[in-house]
Amino acid sequence: MTLYKFLLIFIGGGLGSISRYLIAYNLNPTQSKFPLATFLANITSCFVLGIAYKNFKMNEAQYWIWFFVMIGFCGGMSTFSTFAAENFQLLQQSEFGYFALYILISLSFCLFFFWLGIQL
Repeated sequence: MTLYKFLLIFIGGGLGSISRYLIAYNLNPTQSKFPLATFLANITSCFVLGIAYKNFKMNEAQYWIWFFVMIGFCGGMSTFSTFAAENFQLLQQSEFGYFALYILISLSFCLFFFWLGIQL
């Protein structure tokens, strides 16, 4: 692995993390039991990942797409650990409806938005 690839991942990951923070900051997640900020960050990341995946598969010589966008940006923006923690909190609060809804729509929307990104 070259320093150039590490830098692509580092910069992409930083931009993805900042994007995720801005989504959460602007949505003020304390006003709802449903974790909308993480949900939106994850589906947006899946959409971008679908677009990047299609472009990378069309021209694998553009490996920067893999490192900067797919690993870096999308990896920094999406977050499975927060998804798991928020689901755990919903269970602890006996919010079983929100728990089921969050899992169901997160998985289905993320798959849909990844597919949609590939279609563009």
